[in-house]
Amino acid sequence: MVDSVLGEQTRNGDSGWITHTYGCYDMGSHMKTTIEIPDALLAQAKAKAAREKTTVKALVSEGLRQVLSKPASKKAVRLRTLTFKGNGLHPDLGEYNWEKVRDLIYEGG
Repeated sequence: MVDSVLGEQTRNGDSGWITHTYGCYDMGSHMKTTIEIPDALLAQAKAKAAREKTTVKALVSEGLRQVLSKPASKKAVRLRTLTFKGNGLHPDLGEYNWEKVRDLIYEGG
């Protein structure tokens, strides 16, 4: 089984993007993949990997593990504004607060 660390840079002629390919080719336990990383971010990752005596692949794997271990964030529910035709609250209820109006609704009154 081939097990080699890949590191290559290719340019996509149509878009002008530079694609940096990093990964380990070992079909038994790893999958080769391509990710597009901005040049400045890749430079920072390479420098950090060198300082920590590790690989960019290890940093990417660690970052993915951290992101995937976080619980999903709850997004706020946004309700649309609803309006109804009419002249607002019934005149007989104008002096009541919301709690009193709610009580009247549930009483059927």
